[in-house]
Amino acid sequence: MTYVELLAVGDVEYSTLVTVKNFSTIVSNFEALDYYIEYSGNALVVAVGVNRLEIPTGILGSIGRDPEGEKILKFLEKENIDTSLLHVSKKSKTGYSLKIIDEKKDRIWTIRYPGANLDWPETLYNEDILKMCRAIFVSGNALADKRRSLTLKILRKARDLQKTVFLDVGPILISRESGLLANLRSLVDYWLINEEQAMEMLGTLSNSTIRYFIKRMELKAVIVKFDIEGLYVFEKSSAKKIPLNIDRKQVVDKVGLEDAYNVGLIYGMLNGYDVEGAAKIATLVAAYKLKGKGSLNLPPYEYLSSQL
Repeated sequence: MTYVELLAVGDVEYSTLVTVKNFSTIVSNFEALDYYIEYSGNALVVAVGVNRLEIPTGILGSIGRDPEGEKILKFLEKENIDTSLLHVSKKSKTGYSLKIIDEKKDRIWTIRYPGANLDWPETLYNEDILKMCRAIFVSGNALADKRRSLTLKILRKARDLQKTVFLDVGPILISRESGLLANLRSLVDYWLINEEQAMEMLGTLSNSTIRYFIKRMELKAVIVKFDIEGLYVFEKSSAKKIPLNIDRKQVVDKVGLEDAYNVGLIYGMLNGYDVEGAAKIATLVAAYKLKGKGSLNLPPYEYLSSQL
């Protein structure tokens, strides 16, 4: 176990990204324009992204005892991520997702096999690492399946230890487990959510509704991600839009865009910026990601620091 400031909790997997022209679920055969294989899962992407910005990071998740899992483990070790809480499952294959990208880059369809992501033994709960780290990032997926009890245990301990907690809500938590939201009261500091999920959860993005939600859930802020348009930061007494400045012609793909926002927000908050300042950093990270292929096109520390 090495020193970590952030613990990323959630999915670890690999993906195939396939770009097609005029994708439709009605047609059964397509010719791919391009494909790309990468390591993925939002815990992995956030851990790698934040660690590249010189904030020591560890990951809590699970991979299979298979060639794909072995490659992921070697990749994380090469990136200097602490993997002491990365479980190697003997009974499940490493998680996988197929992402189909429309040539116009406007939509991404995802087919996901969770695999070993669902195999979390109790031994992954480690109070020493929780005491050590400054903050925890949690994937909403880990609250929407059999990992829920362990994830809630981690969140409750983090609250007791007064750690900063970031929750990326995600589509599964909203669509399947909306009744769980009450159990998260006071356990999370920052809700990271996209526009579609926020509308499904709250029905509106009015200031009054979100401020009431912040008060009810005892949050510090809700950050809503508006695709390539930027972020909207809602706090108890203020709301502000933070635009993302990029020429659409520069966009290579939007895979991993939401996690790029997460990386920038976490980096900013852990470096003493207020929420608005951290959101501005998040748009810089997101713009960098958009100019390259895949989730892991994330900036090194030298680049980001030169932009601040």
